[in-house]
Amino acid sequence: MINGIDIYHGDDITPNNLSTMIRSHQLCFAFIKTGTGASGKDSLFTKYWQLSRDSGLICGPYHWFWPSTDPTLQAINALSQINKVSTTGTLPPVVDIEWTWNKNDPQTDANELWRKVPANQRVSRIREYLTKIETELKVKPTIYTATSFWNELILDHSSSEDNIFFGECGLWLADPSNNGKIPEPWKNKVNQPLFIQTHFGESATTTDPYDVVDQDVFNGTLLQLLNCTINGLTITKNFPFSNIVKELQQQLVTKGFLNDKADGFFGNNTFNATSAFQTANGLIGNGIIDAQTWNKLLA
Repeated sequence: MINGIDIYHGDDITPNNLSTMIRSHQLCFAFIKTGTGASGKDSLFTKYWQLSRDSGLICGPYHWFWPSTDPTLQAINALSQINKVSTTGTLPPVVDIEWTWNKNDPQTDANELWRKVPANQRVSRIREYLTKIETELKVKPTIYTATSFWNELILDHSSSEDNIFFGECGLWLADPSNNGKIPEPWKNKVNQPLFIQTHFGESATTTDPYDVVDQDVFNGTLLQLLNCTINGLTITKNFPFSNIVKELQQQLVTKGFLNDKADGFFGNNTFNATSAFQTANGLIGNGIIDAQTWNKLLA
């Protein structure tokens, strides 16, 4: 399991407490909210994005889909945020599909906004959003959802072709109760790694900054996580302290190319060890850990 968090403007994320969380809880990735619906923009998206990247985390954007709002306008809103930042080497964009209520409405079935959308339109609205994002960014998006939500409000109105379409997207599963049930579109990928939300910050019982944020895991290996990223991720000298670097260093130690302790800091010795490993494995010895390098190093 590889640990991560997801954050939005309601979280109090500072360089100090993020650094502490990264070290204390071995964080490797963060999902950051772009906004909600067709016009809501998260005021701290760009700040938290840059802070997370500067802190050595792999980032991914997520957008809360509002069922009653035009899907293409929602995608345009999300893209307007995503286009403010560099997405090279990041995780694919996520659409958050879940139970939704207006802010001031009691959370009852009668007020649940997905129920107000005609059942035969729910799937097409989700597909319209996903298609717009994929067309613009040239990458398959990821869907965040809960199995109970999907089964209750989406599945019965999905054709076999719809399920294939959704199943080609990545899955980020809300599963704080750890029931392990996978929504139908992804059941044939049950042995493939996925992201899982394991803790809701709103259920925190302490004021610890880590307890009050949403917590996630990637239930695969570091190699699989790195291979989830959009093309262009490179790790080299002066990369911020990173648990990813620490694991890569450990592999260099294990394979006999690095004599130092794996400490998470990419310095001269790690650079030289990486260059030697690359040369020994038929790669260009430039000291830059790219996809070719990590696929050999972590194999």
